[in-house]
Amino acid sequence: MGFAGFSEKDFDAYDEKKWTSNRFNLERMRARENAEALAKLVFPTERQAIFGLEQTSSHDHPTLFNHRRVDSQWVFLVRNHEEQKRLTAKIDSEHSVEVQVGDPALHHLHAIVGLKLHFNGLDILFGIHRHASLDLRNFLQKVDVPYERQLFTDLLKMLPAGVRFVSGEVTVNPFDVEEKHIRTAVNHLLNDNGGEWLQFVRTLSRDEITSLGENVVQTVRETLSGLLSLYAFASWRRDNDFISLQKAIKEDKKAKKANAAELQINSRVKVTVGLFSGRDGQVVELDGKGGVRVLVGKVPVKVRVKDVQLLDKG
Repeated sequence: MGFAGFSEKDFDAYDEKKWTSNRFNLERMRARENAEALAKLVFPTERQAIFGLEQTSSHDHPTLFNHRRVDSQWVFLVRNHEEQKRLTAKIDSEHSVEVQVGDPALHHLHAIVGLKLHFNGLDILFGIHRHASLDLRNFLQKVDVPYERQLFTDLLKMLPAGVRFVSGEVTVNPFDVEEKHIRTAVNHLLNDNGGEWLQFVRTLSRDEITSLGENVVQTVRETLSGLLSLYAFASWRRDNDFISLQKAIKEDKKAKKANAAELQINSRVKVTVGLFSGRDGQVVELDGKGGVRVLVGKVPVKVRVKDVQLLDKG
């Protein structure tokens, strides 16, 4: 399906009265397909490969991943599946079980760059949600380095007109963004002091999209190019590690291997993930495949060897 421009039906699919109803799934599916067709035209494939990104979309029907309401359609670039899997344990360790279960949306756990189609128009954005804590902390630490801060300022100056820095109730022209804006926004998000996102975003209204006509593709492409440079600057990667995460992952793996080698039947351990996180128990089974069964009180709990901390060998 090729991109033939947005129609009023694409925006109307996200009328508030339709958010929670499955009756409008077909409307939203067609809007999603149209947004994805645009994405194929404007997402730069070469830079996707360089930064290890892949294209994906949010659900177009009510599910647990969107709290059973669809107020918009996201089509975005995010770190590829291999890197997502590699970071899963670290990301989970930074969130409570309530967050892990209650907000599993992919674009809330990782920095993204992409499109958001909604009732009022189209957002073109680079964003980091408050639950994407690894990327938030990496961004904050990087802008704390004088040389990197100057590079970031230079990138902001190259953004096309219409882009704004938005976090909570704060909206700033990119040319006026300073380290204090980033620091305040990140700290507020990490400490749940207000707001859901840190974004550099350009919003095209319905009327603007109509007036742009075929030029909407070029406008979106140019805006995304500048935003992808911000993504590359801020997001955590192995070659863009400003929080020593790479070292921490290696040390964690080393410690867990040592832990697994010492585990025995009757070893006393502490469970470190899931509903029984923080509870002590006794090893009653080792399956030889990386799994362990721990008796917590009278409840047998099956977890991975790497998700328990050895207290004594028993």
